[in-house]
Amino acid sequence: MGCRSEGSKGVSEIMKRFLGLRAGVTLGLVVAVGVGLMVPVAPVQAIPLAPGGSVGAAAVPNPVPIILADTGLEAFSFGSPLATGIVREIVVADSSNPFGAGKLSFVYQFRVVTGDVARLSGSSYAGVLTDVGINIPMAPFFTSGTAMPSTIDRSAGLGDVVGFNFIPPVTPDGGSSDTSFELIIRTDAFTFVAGSIGVVDGGSETLSGFAPTPGHAFQTPEPASIVLLGLGAAGICAYGWKRRKVTA
Repeated sequence: MGCRSEGSKGVSEIMKRFLGLRAGVTLGLVVAVGVGLMVPVAPVQAIPLAPGGSVGAAAVPNPVPIILADTGLEAFSFGSPLATGIVREIVVADSSNPFGAGKLSFVYQFRVVTGDVARLSGSSYAGVLTDVGINIPMAPFFTSGTAMPSTIDRSAGLGDVVGFNFIPPVTPDGGSSDTSFELIIRTDAFTFVAGSIGVVDGGSETLSGFAPTPGHAFQTPEPASIVLLGLGAAGICAYGWKRRKVTA
């Protein structure tokens, strides 16, 4: 009886250790898979724009703003025939941002006084997620604006430039059609730095603006890293089991 009892105790102890090891491996794999699943997903009510992409202009919700920065009215003047006008950019801690409440939205608007404008761009958006759209201007923007971009694009590679294209170009008429809609770029950034605004038509001019801080976005682990994480957790559990066995 004593031998059977001692043998049963030994088997029971081995089973406990085996189950503990299996649980550890399972936990490691669950953690690894969980990390792997932390991939930024296009939020609801967003028009995602990846590097190299182009989308049509469509309405998105107006930012619910806490304004963090404002260029004020900046004058532009370039090209022949001469294109002149004003442009503005604000940075908003946007409680309605679909990437997360309080993340940053960058909002632009311009008005043409002479000549015409075919494109307005902002940079740099490298390293961040973006979605884009338009809406009716809100304070502190101009009180009117109805010129709608035909497409919105993002440069290939790092995706540093997001541009709003107007075909036909925006021309002065003394009414709301010489002024753009509010042009919105929502991001997954929490901080910002100095950036630039480009105004283009035949010639171009670069003005001071703002841009999201690069390098903050969540980096999705490579599949090999996920496997290594799971194996590492298993190794730690196995080492602990072996160490307990030796000390016993």
